[in-house]
Amino acid sequence: MKYLIFFIICLQIFTTLGAASYEDDDYEYVYEDDYEYVDDCLDADDDGYCETDEEYPDEELDEEPEEEPEFGEDTTTVRVDMGNTARITCTVINLGSSVVSWKKDGSFLSLGGSLLADDPRISISMTPSSSELTITLVKGEDAGDYVCQVATTEIMAKTFTIEIKSPPNVKIVNKPESSTYTVKEGSALTILCEGEGDPKPTLSWKRLNSQMPASQNNQNSGSLQFSSISENESGTYQCIAGNGFGQPAVDSIQILVKHKPTIYVQEEYVENKENNKVELLQLICSVQAYPAAETTWTRSDNPLPEERMNIRDEDGRHILEISNPKQSDVGVYTCEAVNSEGKVYAVLNVKENENLPAEEAEVALKQLKEEEEETSSSANRGQFLVGSLTYVLVCLSLRAQL
Repeated sequence: MKYLIFFIICLQIFTTLGAASYEDDDYEYVYEDDYEYVDDCLDADDDGYCETDEEYPDEELDEEPEEEPEFGEDTTTVRVDMGNTARITCTVINLGSSVVSWKKDGSFLSLGGSLLADDPRISISMTPSSSELTITLVKGEDAGDYVCQVATTEIMAKTFTIEIKSPPNVKIVNKPESSTYTVKEGSALTILCEGEGDPKPTLSWKRLNSQMPASQNNQNSGSLQFSSISENESGTYQCIAGNGFGQPAVDSIQILVKHKPTIYVQEEYVENKENNKVELLQLICSVQAYPAAETTWTRSDNPLPEERMNIRDEDGRHILEISNPKQSDVGVYTCEAVNSEGKVYAVLNVKENENLPAEEAEVALKQLKEEEEETSSSANRGQFLVGSLTYVLVCLSLRAQL
């Protein structure tokens, strides 16, 4: 307490001495009468502040504006083999704090670095300026468009496409269950073929075991067109699809053309090489017909030797076999073929063969003729001798009389 009283007394003494000193000084404040106050404040809007032409910078204007995000130059189409891994990279320049998301078919796959798709094959990796979508063990369903979306004032979007290379598939359109077209000769026929795959396959046609018909000059197309089909254009045709990935795909169709029979006839002799004896005579009737034709052999001048003949069919050939043929088997034979489309026949004139034996009756008749010829020849010689002798005697008699 005593210290406080001492401090107050000292402060009072100091104040008294200072005031006395100030009064003793000769200092005098002189006002300048020449100063004139000018009110140049313009307050047009009466807001209590003077207006001025000077512009004071705004702190916000001093800051540089943020650049808008924009997409980088990325490959927008990715092609990958079935079962491999597909990667799509979406680069965004000036991404800043904006969020990148991925969508497919209208559904979100990811949002920023968070994966929303319930598929363990899909993953997302982020960098400050890009987002990469990875799909492993790609399937056919993974093909399509993927949208990279950036959330800014206005939504930015860029579309990427995954194309999956897959082996080709091919099918003949509206192919019957039997895989066979049956048409009448002269009718029109068009066959269409379609191929699928990635890349899209090219289509071509070929005919099994034969060249393509001359009417089908454009073999590298998806269709066969017959304006008036003939029997020569029947066969099995293959539509082939290839895209360089895997083996070509093939689909087949058989074309059967209904037509009347066409036939060709010939004979063949089967000889024993040791004695040159003819053991078999074959009359061959080759028949082409659809539907299959009924084929028969007949002989116009004599009945067929049923006890020595055999008939068999082999690869479209109707064969009449005559064992131990004779000269009497030589003659005119007819092959006739009939089906629902018509009837045709062909005539075969079997030529004589000197190696064919004659029948016993023929041999006996021949010997008889030879004997008759010999007898006739002997009688003629006797008559000639008698006539000659008579002529000589008459001549001698006349000479004696003279």
